[in-house]
Amino acid sequence: MNHSSIIPFYKKCKLCCRILFNPVLNDDQIYFYCTFCGDYTKWTNKTILHYNKISYSILEKIIIHYIRNKSVQDTIELLKDNFSTRSLTKNTVVRYFNVFNKIAIDYYNKKLNSTLLEGSVEIDETFLFKMKKSTAKQRPYTKSLWLFGMFERESRQFIIIPVFSRSETNLLSIILKYIKVGAKIYSDCFSTYVNNKVFPKESKLEGYGYHHQWINHKVEFVSKLFKHIHTNNIERLWLTIKTDFRKKNIKKVTLKHIARFVFNQTLEEKERLNVIGCGLKERLQK
Repeated sequence: MNHSSIIPFYKKCKLCCRILFNPVLNDDQIYFYCTFCGDYTKWTNKTILHYNKISYSILEKIIIHYIRNKSVQDTIELLKDNFSTRSLTKNTVVRYFNVFNKIAIDYYNKKLNSTLLEGSVEIDETFLFKMKKSTAKQRPYTKSLWLFGMFERESRQFIIIPVFSRSETNLLSIILKYIKVGAKIYSDCFSTYVNNKVFPKESKLEGYGYHHQWINHKVEFVSKLFKHIHTNNIERLWLTIKTDFRKKNIKKVTLKHIARFVFNQTLEEKERLNVIGCGLKERLQK
């Protein structure tokens, strides 16, 4: 891993505030040298990593494990046999992972703001978890977390959005925002998409300009007459995300977990490294 991918372009001298260029490696740490003061300024000085004491080589290893989708515990286990990392604590790894998660959230938000699905799009929702109810005042009732997903068959792009309500108003607003009018939408018979109170059933999405076909999962998962009518791709995505969360022993799913999953699934390893490097460099450029 090239250190130039995450080291800031310059730093201010901690003594005279002059702008310093050309970082140097000294005792497995990166410094900027000031010829005027004759002193060294650490590359993380006065940044979000100011108080972290680990060496640069350990930081590289933590980044590599993060972009390879390892959990905090897995990362500690993989590094504990290394002599230089025996003093590495869980809190240290958690702090760095939190920084990387913020970069992944930035990537997730940018993707949401720049993606418009078209062609053939499968839509579905999945239930992730439900918090235990408690009568304790300090533990208010928490709504269940659902994920709403949209999967474009041609490009295999997808969008995942956490929702606390599957109301027609809420889901339709998401569909209209992220799926281009005129697209072909495939779904199940959920009442948000299909009027089940009439016979034959009627689409609620066609009135918005979509070509909508659906499958009744109580009867079949792939239409026997028209094999293209199914939601198998989005269902497979749900299986992948739930397997990933179980593997990491995630009990309470939040935006950072969803953002990291999207980050891992939509980028190759080199691209993930570049995004983390650029995001870290931006946060350290002070």
